[in-house]
Amino acid sequence: MKKLLNPYSTLCLLAVTAMLFIGPGPAGAAQTEEAGLPIGQKAPAFQLPDQNGAEVSLAGLLKQGPVVLVFIRSADWCPACKLRAMQFQRNLKAIEASGGHIVGISFDSTAAIKKFADRQKITFPLLSDADSKTIGAYGMRNQDTADGSAVHGIFVIDQKATIRAKLFPVSHEDSEVVAELTNALKAARNVKEETKP
Repeated sequence: MKKLLNPYSTLCLLAVTAMLFIGPGPAGAAQTEEAGLPIGQKAPAFQLPDQNGAEVSLAGLLKQGPVVLVFIRSADWCPACKLRAMQFQRNLKAIEASGGHIVGISFDSTAAIKKFADRQKITFPLLSDADSKTIGAYGMRNQDTADGSAVHGIFVIDQKATIRAKLFPVSHEDSEVVAELTNALKAARNVKEETKP
Protein backbone atom coordinates (compact mmCIF):
# COMPACT_ATOMS: atom_id res chain seq x y z
CA MET A 1 0.00 0.00 0.00
CA LYS A 2 1.41 3.36 -1.06
CA LYS A 3 2.03 5.99 1.61
CA LEU A 4 0.03 9.16 0.95
CA LEU A 5 1.73 12.55 1.05
CA ASN A 6 0.46 15.01 3.60
CA PRO A 7 -1.19 18.19 2.22
CA TYR A 8 1.92 20.34 2.82
CA SER A 9 4.18 17.90 0.95
CA THR A 10 1.68 17.75 -1.90
CA LEU A 11 1.59 21.55 -2.15
CA CYS A 12 5.41 21.72 -2.16
CA LEU A 13 5.59 19.08 -4.86
CA LEU A 14 3.06 20.92 -7.04
CA ALA A 15 4.86 24.25 -6.64
CA VAL A 16 8.27 22.77 -7.46
CA THR A 17 6.82 20.85 -10.43
CA ALA A 18 5.22 24.04 -11.75
CA MET A 19 8.52 25.91 -11.52
CA LEU A 20 10.35 23.09 -13.32
CA PHE A 21 7.91 23.01 -16.22
CA ILE A 22 6.82 26.62 -16.62
CA GLY A 23 9.59 28.48 -14.79
CA PRO A 24 9.23 30.89 -11.90
CA GLY A 25 6.92 33.21 -13.85
CA PRO A 26 7.43 36.71 -15.25
CA ALA A 27 9.27 37.85 -12.12
CA GLY A 28 11.86 35.09 -12.40
CA ALA A 29 14.26 37.08 -14.55
CA ALA A 30 14.29 39.92 -12.03
CA GLN A 31 15.36 37.74 -9.10
CA THR A 32 18.97 38.83 -9.13
CA GLU A 33 21.04 41.07 -6.92
CA GLU A 34 20.36 43.88 -9.40
CA ALA A 35 16.68 43.96 -8.40
CA GLY A 36 15.70 46.58 -5.86
CA LEU A 37 17.56 49.36 -4.09
CA PRO A 38 21.28 48.80 -3.45
CA ILE A 39 22.83 47.76 -0.16
CA GLY A 40 23.89 50.79 1.84
CA GLN A 41 21.01 52.99 0.69
CA LYS A 42 18.38 54.42 3.04
CA ALA A 43 15.23 52.31 3.17
CA PRO A 44 12.14 54.30 2.12
CA ALA A 45 9.66 54.92 4.93
CA PHE A 46 6.22 53.33 4.73
CA GLN A 47 3.00 53.01 6.70
CA LEU A 48 0.62 50.32 5.49
CA PRO A 49 -2.29 48.26 6.85
CA ASP A 50 -1.64 44.68 7.94
CA GLN A 51 -3.96 41.67 7.75
CA ASN A 52 -5.85 42.89 10.82
CA GLY A 53 -6.28 46.45 9.59
CA ALA A 54 -3.61 47.89 11.93
CA GLU A 55 -1.27 50.51 10.50
CA VAL A 56 2.36 49.35 10.50
CA SER A 57 5.25 51.72 9.83
CA LEU A 58 8.92 51.08 9.17
CA ALA A 59 9.82 53.64 11.84
CA GLY A 60 7.75 51.78 14.41
CA LEU A 61 9.27 48.43 13.50
CA LEU A 62 12.83 49.77 13.65
CA LYS A 63 12.33 50.88 17.25
CA GLN A 64 12.16 47.18 18.12
CA GLY A 65 15.19 46.06 16.10
CA PRO A 66 16.33 45.35 12.53
CA VAL A 67 13.60 44.53 10.02
CA VAL A 68 13.33 41.70 7.50
CA LEU A 69 11.16 43.12 4.71
CA VAL A 70 9.87 40.33 2.46
CA PHE A 71 8.41 41.28 -0.93
CA ILE A 72 6.03 38.67 -2.32
CA ARG A 73 4.04 38.55 -5.53
CA SER A 74 0.73 37.56 -3.94
CA ALA A 75 -0.55 35.78 -0.86
CA ASP A 76 -3.73 35.18 -2.85
CA TRP A 77 -2.65 33.38 -6.04
CA CYS A 78 1.12 32.70 -5.87
CA PRO A 79 1.86 29.17 -4.51
CA ALA A 80 5.58 29.86 -3.97
CA CYS A 81 4.76 33.02 -1.99
CA LYS A 82 2.36 31.13 0.25
CA LEU A 83 4.95 28.43 0.90
CA ARG A 84 7.59 31.05 1.76
CA ALA A 85 5.26 32.83 4.21
CA MET A 86 4.42 29.51 5.85
CA GLN A 87 8.14 28.74 6.07
CA PHE A 88 8.77 32.02 7.87
CA GLN A 89 5.91 31.35 10.26
CA ARG A 90 7.30 27.91 11.12
CA ASN A 91 10.66 29.50 11.92
CA LEU A 92 9.42 32.76 13.43
CA LYS A 93 10.92 32.12 16.87
CA ALA A 94 14.37 31.47 15.45
CA ILE A 95 14.20 34.61 13.29
CA GLU A 96 13.03 36.80 16.17
CA ALA A 97 15.68 35.28 18.44
CA SER A 98 18.24 36.87 16.13
CA GLY A 99 16.85 40.26 17.16
CA GLY A 100 14.84 41.07 14.09
CA HIS A 101 11.23 41.40 13.06
CA ILE A 102 9.83 40.02 9.83
CA VAL A 103 7.13 41.69 7.75
CA GLY A 104 5.70 40.72 4.38
CA ILE A 105 4.47 43.13 1.72
CA SER A 106 2.42 42.59 -1.43
CA PHE A 107 -0.07 44.41 -3.62
CA ASP A 108 -2.91 42.20 -2.31
CA SER A 109 -5.94 43.77 -0.66
CA THR A 110 -6.20 43.53 3.12
CA ALA A 111 -9.12 41.13 2.64
CA ALA A 112 -7.01 38.74 0.53
CA ILE A 113 -4.11 38.92 2.98
CA LYS A 114 -6.39 38.32 5.97
CA LYS A 115 -7.98 35.31 4.32
CA PHE A 116 -4.58 33.72 3.76
CA ALA A 117 -3.20 34.70 7.19
CA ASP A 118 -6.25 33.32 9.02
CA ARG A 119 -6.17 30.06 7.09
CA GLN A 120 -2.46 29.46 7.64
CA LYS A 121 -2.25 31.08 11.10
CA ILE A 122 0.32 33.67 9.98
CA THR A 123 1.04 35.91 12.96
CA PHE A 124 3.73 38.24 11.61
CA PRO A 125 2.51 41.36 9.74
CA LEU A 126 1.49 40.96 6.11
CA LEU A 127 1.08 44.43 4.63
CA SER A 128 -1.21 45.55 1.83
CA ASP A 129 0.46 47.94 -0.63
CA ALA A 130 -2.58 48.12 -2.89
CA ASP A 131 -1.26 50.99 -5.00
CA SER A 132 2.25 49.46 -5.14
CA LYS A 133 3.89 52.74 -4.06
CA THR A 134 6.14 51.11 -1.47
CA ILE A 135 6.92 48.22 -3.82
CA GLY A 136 7.95 50.79 -6.42
CA ALA A 137 9.95 52.88 -3.92
CA TYR A 138 12.12 49.83 -3.16
CA GLY A 139 12.57 49.10 -6.85
CA MET A 140 10.80 45.77 -6.48
CA ARG A 141 7.91 46.23 -8.89
CA ASN A 142 7.65 43.52 -11.52
CA GLN A 143 8.38 45.25 -14.84
CA ASP A 144 7.04 42.32 -16.85
CA THR A 145 3.44 42.90 -15.82
CA ALA A 146 1.17 45.90 -15.32
CA ASP A 147 -0.68 44.52 -12.28
CA GLY A 148 1.61 46.19 -9.71
CA SER A 149 2.91 42.96 -8.21
CA ALA A 150 6.38 42.72 -6.71
CA VAL A 151 9.24 40.44 -7.59
CA HIS A 152 10.40 38.05 -4.88
CA GLY A 153 13.10 39.42 -2.61
CA ILE A 154 14.09 40.20 0.97
CA PHE A 155 15.71 43.32 2.43
CA VAL A 156 17.37 43.37 5.85
CA ILE A 157 17.23 46.90 7.29
CA ASP A 158 19.22 48.04 10.31
CA GLN A 159 17.92 50.40 13.00
CA LYS A 160 19.38 53.40 11.18
CA ALA A 161 17.01 52.55 8.30
CA THR A 162 19.92 51.47 6.09
CA ILE A 163 19.63 48.46 3.79
CA ARG A 164 22.25 46.00 5.02
CA ALA A 165 21.45 42.92 2.93
CA LYS A 166 19.38 41.76 -0.03
CA LEU A 167 18.47 38.11 -0.17
CA PHE A 168 16.92 36.06 -2.94
CA PRO A 169 16.60 32.58 -1.40
CA VAL A 170 15.77 29.76 -3.76
CA SER A 171 16.02 26.87 -1.32
CA HIS A 172 12.92 25.38 0.27
CA GLU A 173 15.05 23.94 3.08
CA ASP A 174 14.11 25.76 6.29
CA SER A 175 17.60 25.50 7.78
CA GLU A 176 19.27 27.15 4.78
CA VAL A 177 16.82 30.04 4.50
CA VAL A 178 16.74 30.66 8.26
CA ALA A 179 20.55 30.58 8.49
CA GLU A 180 20.81 33.15 5.70
CA LEU A 181 18.28 35.41 7.42
CA THR A 182 19.66 35.12 10.93
CA ASN A 183 23.22 35.80 9.77
CA ALA A 184 22.06 38.95 7.97
CA LEU A 185 20.10 40.05 11.05
CA LYS A 186 23.07 39.54 13.36
CA ALA A 187 25.24 41.63 11.03
CA ALA A 188 22.59 44.38 11.01
CA ARG A 189 22.47 44.38 14.81
CA ASN A 190 26.26 44.57 15.02
CA VAL A 191 26.21 47.84 13.08
CA LYS A 192 24.30 49.56 15.88
CA GLU A 193 26.37 47.96 18.62
CA GLU A 194 29.61 49.07 16.96
CA THR A 195 28.45 52.72 16.97
CA LYS A 196 27.56 52.83 20.66
CA PRO A 197 29.78 55.21 22.70
